[in-house]
Amino acid sequence: MTKIVSFVCEWGGYTAADLAGFRGISYPSSLRTIRVECTGRVDPVWMIDAIIAGADGVIIIGCPEGDSRHEIGNFRVHERVRWVQKGLEMIGEEPQQVRTLFLSSEDAEVFAGKIGELEKDLESYGPPARDEAALENLRTLREVFAEEKIRWLIGRGPDMVADGNSFGEPVTAEEYDEDVESILKSEHRRISILRRLRDEAGSVTDVASQLGFSTREVMLEISDLIGLGRVAIKGHEDPPVFKEVLM
Repeated sequence: MTKIVSFVCEWGGYTAADLAGFRGISYPSSLRTIRVECTGRVDPVWMIDAIIAGADGVIIIGCPEGDSRHEIGNFRVHERVRWVQKGLEMIGEEPQQVRTLFLSSEDAEVFAGKIGELEKDLESYGPPARDEAALENLRTLREVFAEEKIRWLIGRGPDMVADGNSFGEPVTAEEYDEDVESILKSEHRRISILRRLRDEAGSVTDVASQLGFSTREVMLEISDLIGLGRVAIKGHEDPPVFKEVLM
């Protein structure tokens, strides 16, 4: 059975779900609901945690856009979901397994229809790969979205496009997206290398071969990580091998 986890706003989504049950409107029994004060509180890490824990799909259901009781809460979560989707696509996962839905407390039929639509879409994607390699990719992505730099960028994006960057320079939506995508890829590569060196020591060639990066990319990342005190040379082997320094 397809497993769907939903984070629902108690003012919109949860009330619509409750109303659907009261009216006898059927929707997939695979849905598991987590009630939140506002969808603006839903963290990207929670979405990825749900997938790691076995969910086939995640849907965040909030108030209609522009009508959040917490001002821009639903707009914030829309941005977070957009970037989680990009992150999932980056590691070869289906991005649409995570999505948003904004509706009012009276939209019981819409709620049931959209959950049914998500279930059908998930079934059409086929069983997700949940072998150890896929899970490791998801754990790495989780760590990326837990990074303060990424969280700040995603949170500041709309303001940067509207008001410019910290230097007052204008930033277009396209420039912002390109910069964040580049940083996401860089952080994913760095954390992938750290996680690999967390398990066991390895040479640049070993790490590059196992993770699918170029030796140049791995060498540059390891050099930076040594400078940050995150990685150290282990022993006196030739070629040298490296290990993560536990903080």
